[in-house]
Amino acid sequence: MIQKHKPSKLWSAILLLLTAVLLFTVAACSSGEQLLLAEFNRDFEAEIFLAELGSESGEWQSLAEDAVSTILFDGRYATFVPDTNHILLWYEDGNDLRVEQMEIGDDAPTELFEGDVADRVFGSVSSDPFLIFLTETEDFSEFSCYVSVDGAEAERLAKGSICWVSEHGVVSEERDEDELTLTLYSLDGEEETVILDGVEDVLDTAWNQDLSTFAYVELDRRDAQAYMIEPGDDEATPIGDEFEVIVSVGFMADGETIYIVGKPDEDDDEAGLFINGTGDPILEEESIRYAGRDEEGDYVLFRTLNSRGETLFVYDVNDETAVEVADGDAVSTIGYLSDRLLFSVAEDDDFAVFSAEANGAEPVELFADNDFEVIAIQVDEANGRIYLTLRDEDGLSSLFVSSLDAEDGYILVEEWATISLLNSSDDTAVFAAREDFGDDWILYAIPVEDGADEIELDDDAENGFENAFLTGNGRSLIYTAVGDDISEAEVRQAPLDGEENPETLYKDILLLDVNWEGASNLERLR
Repeated sequence: MIQKHKPSKLWSAILLLLTAVLLFTVAACSSGEQLLLAEFNRDFEAEIFLAELGSESGEWQSLAEDAVSTILFDGRYATFVPDTNHILLWYEDGNDLRVEQMEIGDDAPTELFEGDVADRVFGSVSSDPFLIFLTETEDFSEFSCYVSVDGAEAERLAKGSICWVSEHGVVSEERDEDELTLTLYSLDGEEETVILDGVEDVLDTAWNQDLSTFAYVELDRRDAQAYMIEPGDDEATPIGDEFEVIVSVGFMADGETIYIVGKPDEDDDEAGLFINGTGDPILEEESIRYAGRDEEGDYVLFRTLNSRGETLFVYDVNDETAVEVADGDAVSTIGYLSDRLLFSVAEDDDFAVFSAEANGAEPVELFADNDFEVIAIQVDEANGRIYLTLRDEDGLSSLFVSSLDAEDGYILVEEWATISLLNSSDDTAVFAAREDFGDDWILYAIPVEDGADEIELDDDAENGFENAFLTGNGRSLIYTAVGDDISEAEVRQAPLDGEENPETLYKDILLLDVNWEGASNLERLR
């Protein structure tokens, strides 16, 4: 167990960590070296192009015109969908929100979805199989769920008080006063199964990952009872015992074991975590919350909270045991990466980042320094490294790097005005920075070695650098240099050793994405 003792000036950083974690992943592979590019007109509307690296503009394929940027998927305007041969586009066109896709080699994109820019739309992508999920709402009182299968036009499969989409199907929940109707839809829209039909006094619902089993909590005048039901069942089966109060119900990572957080008796001061709703509680505390799981489904994270702080536990699905991993004023889970559990602990003025084995054993302190506030955490999973962007009391930034599984970290770049890590390879980090306040932005590479010196790659960009991608051989960088505004951007290429001046590939063009084998490129975790 880890304990940190001392009022945290870094408390606000905890929320930033969860939203600022980034992951280096391998770019999608296909024949050729391809780019997605944007060219802007005077109204800052973009024309989107697919281009072969090194080709002339007359050879580019136009994918969209008069496109206005909107937030929907990761990035801007368009992306190559990893591990597929598809391009995904999303943009505003007048009052319309358009989502389109194109298989590389086709003549033009096809429309997946058209919506109103005034509505809120949320999207996600699955590569294998190739699925696009869209959820649309006007005022958050009702939601519509759409699914596009293998590039086909997205179909609205469900509409309700709320709905959820996944590669296994769509679940919609419709509440009418005290009655709940829960419905499961297949992705092809041909099967519709009513799981719960107008059931009264339902407090909570849950389902496993493949949507083969559902659970819910029903409240009568005095007690709460959890039930389990499978699609097609006529009646639900009670789960364990009745409770005085059930706070939540859910599934463990194996998709079969059900947990209940609740109080069996009215005299209980604390809630308990019960496996399949019976027996002795695995945990007892004022508040118990689900906090995540590993990819293989062997471990589930729970966080307990009380007036003294928070504690993180790992539940082993196979051994049916919970192990305390860390406690403090605030314990935040970053997630499972490379079979390691990453988390942070704040206690008074102390703040630290840890990794542990998947079961929570043998935690390693990757970073702890009270002189800095952690601004962002980035993970180069392919090379087993974690990068922290730090800020000191004078507002200066530093870049810290460590292995994911060893206490061997060090400051790579120290006390600069601004640092933005753009990419990383097995032996080099790439960042844009200003060494002193008031300096111009400069693009650098630096060997990932303690005491290494930075290498200047490019010093000509009024508003900095973005979208930096390593070439397939890892020897050079292709990136965007931004001028006075986004319409004056340039796509350039520079060798990582800094021995040659950067080459301008395309003027007045913004680089959106690349598609080639071997490049380890930066993508935001969804």
